[in-house]
Amino acid sequence: MRNYYLIALFVTLIFSVKHSAGQNLPSACVGTVEKYGVKGLNGTSIFSWSIVGPGGFTVPSVNIQVFAKGDSIAVTWDNNFVGGVYSFMVTETTPWGCVGAPYEQDVVINSPTIFVPVGALPELLKFCQNGNITIDPGSSYKNYLWQDGSKDQTFITNTAGTYRVRLIGADYSCSYDTTQVTINPLPVVNLGRDTSLCGGQALMLDAYNSTVTSYLWSSGDITSNLLVGAGLSQNIWVQVTDENGCVNSDSIKIGLCDPNHMRIPYVFTPNGDGANDRWEIPDFVFFTDVDIRVYNRYGKEVFAHSGVYDAASAWDGRDLNHRELPMDSYHYIIRVTSDGKSYSFRGSVTIIR
Repeated sequence: MRNYYLIALFVTLIFSVKHSAGQNLPSACVGTVEKYGVKGLNGTSIFSWSIVGPGGFTVPSVNIQVFAKGDSIAVTWDNNFVGGVYSFMVTETTPWGCVGAPYEQDVVINSPTIFVPVGALPELLKFCQNGNITIDPGSSYKNYLWQDGSKDQTFITNTAGTYRVRLIGADYSCSYDTTQVTINPLPVVNLGRDTSLCGGQALMLDAYNSTVTSYLWSSGDITSNLLVGAGLSQNIWVQVTDENGCVNSDSIKIGLCDPNHMRIPYVFTPNGDGANDRWEIPDFVFFTDVDIRVYNRYGKEVFAHSGVYDAASAWDGRDLNHRELPMDSYHYIIRVTSDGKSYSFRGSVTIIR
């Protein structure tokens, strides 16, 4: 029970000090007990009450507790009552049997599903993935009750959904407000896998994303891409911010290659399952002058490549006439030229089907 409200009627129309006669009663919420009162002729009259809600629903008498001669009542607004406008009808009978004209006044009863929003919360709130948001209806209310039962002014969440708060104002009116919370995804940024550069090699790192509004590299650059040359081992990162203010980052480790110690796979499985179908040599990807020769056990050349090496240059296990080669070990001779120096590699690679 929160407050006591006076309803003015009959000859002496007196309302509470907070509300003048004829004013609307403060709204209430289901699940509460509210007290209402009237003043009639010299305080000797008897009052009878009825309360009718939406669809002609009449509040049961068990929900109306009458005090004294009926000049005040306590109404239990059950949780199962439908939200909407309820009409009080109060009739005064004097000690001399005079019956006054029924006095009517409306009150708005708010429920979690049907209510008059107070406008304390915006319709939509957004926050960035991996973050959280504070929902705050403001400090001008006496009481707060969120959908999880918490009673703080603010509610912090990291989950999307609809959030509801019951609010009791300075005039003890009660209503609900809701807001829809959504999550903005982080901007996508991918600098690729860690790699190595040799000699005069360079690598263009590209962080471009059409939704990104700002870039910041570990070097201090603010462009969408960054050209990196060979040198000492480098850990390079970029931070991007999108149009929603969401921030993401990625990093890449770039080492200084040693051409004398290249990692060359010794087996691959060209069976068409999408895994390890080509003889890829990642350490050669950024070289511009790579010569590869592969021979079968009889010394016949079955594969050759010269020039820039990339994933498309990798051997697929077919001979020079594009015929599938059988399971066997094949010998290779590789020559890599970088900064005017040549490096040679010899060994064998096995096809497994």
